[in-house]
Amino acid sequence: MVKKIVRAWVCAMFCMLVPGLLFAGHEHYTSPGDARAFGLSHAYTAVAHDHNTLFMNPAGLDTIPDRRFRFTLGYEDYADPRSFGEQQYTPIFIPRFVFTAPGWGVGMHSTYYMNPSDFNNGAYEVTKVNTLDVGAAMGIGMLSFGVSLQASKESVTDNISMGQHNLSIGAIYDLALDLMLSDYEPKGDAYDVLVMKAGILFDTGIVSVGAYHEKLFDFMAWSQDREFPAFNGLTDDLNVGIGLRSRRIDQFGRINTFRVMGSLDVDHIGDDDRRMLQLGVEGGLYLTDYNRIAVRAGYAEQLENLSDVLVGAIQPSRGTFSLGVGVELLHISADAAIQIPATALPLFNETGDDPYDGELPKLRITGGISF
Repeated sequence: MVKKIVRAWVCAMFCMLVPGLLFAGHEHYTSPGDARAFGLSHAYTAVAHDHNTLFMNPAGLDTIPDRRFRFTLGYEDYADPRSFGEQQYTPIFIPRFVFTAPGWGVGMHSTYYMNPSDFNNGAYEVTKVNTLDVGAAMGIGMLSFGVSLQASKESVTDNISMGQHNLSIGAIYDLALDLMLSDYEPKGDAYDVLVMKAGILFDTGIVSVGAYHEKLFDFMAWSQDREFPAFNGLTDDLNVGIGLRSRRIDQFGRINTFRVMGSLDVDHIGDDDRRMLQLGVEGGLYLTDYNRIAVRAGYAEQLENLSDVLVGAIQPSRGTFSLGVGVELLHISADAAIQIPATALPLFNETGDDPYDGELPKLRITGGISF
C-alpha cells in the first residue's frame, strides 16, 4: 500500500514537470549534480559511480550495478543572513527524477531561479529551465565510454510571492506548488539548447581516471549557422579527473564498512576564464551499498594558467571551501553542503571590511526517495 501511494505521488509530480520539457544558454547557472557533488566541490569526473554520472560523466553509467529510480528535491541559496540586507536572497529549487540502469539512464528536472522583483513584499520573477538528459555507455574491461544528450527550454513568470520571506515548512510547500503550477511564458528559440556530451572512464576499482566533454556538439547552434564546432575551442569544455578510493570488498569477501575516497578535477582545461582546479574527499560508514552515512570536504580554485596545476595551484586565500554531510537509509536520502569563499572567512579577508560585501557562502540541500 505504501509503495502504491509513493508511486502515485511521484507520478503526479512527474506530470507537473513534463509539460514543455525539452538546458539553455541563459544568464542563470547552477552546477549539475546534487548536494553530494556540491560538497566535493564538483570533483566528480572520475568519481562517476552513482546517479550523478548521468550529468557529470556519462561513461560512468557502465559501472551502475542495478536499476534504480530516484526522486529528489534540491534547494540552493546564499547561506548567510547578510544576503537579506543586500537583496541577494535568490533561492533555487530543483525537483529531479533520475532512472539509472547498467549502461543507460534518463533524468529530468526543472530548475527554478527566483529573482526578487519587489524584495520588501516578497515578490519574485521566476525563470524556469526544464531539462531532459538521456545517456548510454558501454565498456571494454576497465574502460568505459559514454554519451548523453541534454535538451532544455527556458521560460519565465513574474507572479510568485513568498510573503515576506516566510520560510516555514507550510510556506515552502505552498511556494513549491506555486512554482510548479504557475503559467510560464517561453523565452523563445534563442534559449532552447540541444547538446551532445561524451565521456571516458578507466576504473580499476581503486584508481579511476576520467575525461568528460560538456558540449561536444551543439545541435541548436549548428542548425542556425550550419557550421561545425571549431577544433581550436574543443578543450574549452573538457574536464579531466582522477580518483582514488578504498575497496568495496575486503580480502575476506565482506563489504568494507568504512570507505574513503579522494578526487581531483581540472575543468574547462582550455578556457583561461573558466578553468578550475577542484579537490574532494569523502569518508563514510556503509551498512550496505545504499545505506550509508558520509562526511565530505572540498576545495575549488580558478587557474589562470594550466601550468598552475603543477606549481602554485593551491592558494587558499583565493579559493572556495566546501563541507558536506549525507545520509541514505531505507530508500530515503538527505544531503547538505556549504561552499564558503575564502574571502568570506576572517582569516583570508585581507581588506577587513565590516560589513563584508563580497561573495557570500552558498548552501545546497538535497532530499529524496529511491527504489
